[in-house]
Amino acid sequence: MAPKEKKHKVIARIWNIFALGFILLPICSLLIGSLQSEQALLTNVQNPLPKEITFRNFIVLITGDNSNANYPVQVEHFPRAFLNSTIVSGFTSLLTVFLGALAAYTLARLPFRGRNAYSFAVLATRMVPLIALVIPLFITLRRIGFLNTFTGLIFTQTGFLLPFTIWLLRAYFESLPTDMEEAARIDGCTRLGTFFRIVLPLSAPGMSATFVITFLLTWNELLIPITLGASKEVQTLPVLLSSFISDFSLQYSIINATAFLALTPTVILALLLQKYVVAGLTAGAVKG
Repeated sequence: MAPKEKKHKVIARIWNIFALGFILLPICSLLIGSLQSEQALLTNVQNPLPKEITFRNFIVLITGDNSNANYPVQVEHFPRAFLNSTIVSGFTSLLTVFLGALAAYTLARLPFRGRNAYSFAVLATRMVPLIALVIPLFITLRRIGFLNTFTGLIFTQTGFLLPFTIWLLRAYFESLPTDMEEAARIDGCTRLGTFFRIVLPLSAPGMSATFVITFLLTWNELLIPITLGASKEVQTLPVLLSSFISDFSLQYSIINATAFLALTPTVILALLLQKYVVAGLTAGAVKG
């Protein structure tokens, strides 16, 4: 290896370590704060390392046991909020990827008049600020009876994520070769049959990457759930987290523990599908 190449490799590694540390620093802060009692955390502010370690915060949240008066009443709703977030994020991601794949394949493979104009019209809907649509959405969902329901939350977030999904999957579908699709059509397979039997299996990396991204966006969404589903029956984790902060109380240790537990499923999902996510995000960059 040439000295210049070696130098560049060392610089790249140093930069990667610095970037990784910058990303992990807030997560380490969450973990340290969540492993302490509120009293220990407030009396040991200047020391980054905890004097005592306790898993009480995690146990209280996971079990929903609020027998200890030192914890806010919201801890009782954590198991339900975690389940609600899983339901909303999972179904929203599946529905968004399925509908987005159908629309993206149509735009990538079927030539029709106004195709590019339609694509940009879809993208333009994503440029409307969400805050501008919250009140009309609230009124509409209340009239049709979908306010404070899983159905309302899933359909609303699916509508907002579809433009992004369509554009991401369209680029991926356009990068796939058409030889196998043409062979399937010659053998008598319909266009829809070709899509399900040929295109979808070949698109596993792109679909997985899109699923992970939409899941993360839905899991971390606050404005839509807090406006359209703030009741305890459909309350998601971001809404629960926001409820811990009030004018009269703020417990840092339990907030840190809640945020850390809320972060865990997204990290696990990204790690499990890491190979597909990287392949899906890079495949559409080069058109085959």
